[in-house]
Amino acid sequence: MKVKILLPAVFLLIILSLIITTWGYPEKARLFPLLVAFPVALFLAIDIFREMLAKAKVSSGAEDQLFPAGTLVKHLEAAAWLLTFACIIYVGGLLAGASLFLLLYLKKHGEKWLTTLIYVIAIIVLLYGVFERVFGIPLYRGILFE
Repeated sequence: MKVKILLPAVFLLIILSLIITTWGYPEKARLFPLLVAFPVALFLAIDIFREMLAKAKVSSGAEDQLFPAGTLVKHLEAAAWLLTFACIIYVGGLLAGASLFLLLYLKKHGEKWLTTLIYVIAIIVLLYGVFERVFGIPLYRGILFE
């Protein structure tokens, strides 16, 4: 089975287990996880379906490689970014971690300073304004700030 189908299928199983686990939570506690999990599950299912259709149309030998040329490096780089994101959030909390990660990611990929700062300010306003102030959901503070 190709990685293009295998990886989304694994993620879909993880998201489905999250949905099943979260369903037993109290109503207020399960709202945000389900609000995120259902669209993610839908998009993963659509991605798997599209890849299966594309595989049915294209049946060349090069398409059946587990890792086509250059994709292993891209997958490892994406995994490193995700691991970095998780570590930054664990140490600095969600608000500081997401802001710092977004700043690092956008600058590493050549975004202009003005655009980067606009995105960072937007993520701060979104996370703090919507979740902390509007919904009253306390964000994870991180081991550094607790």
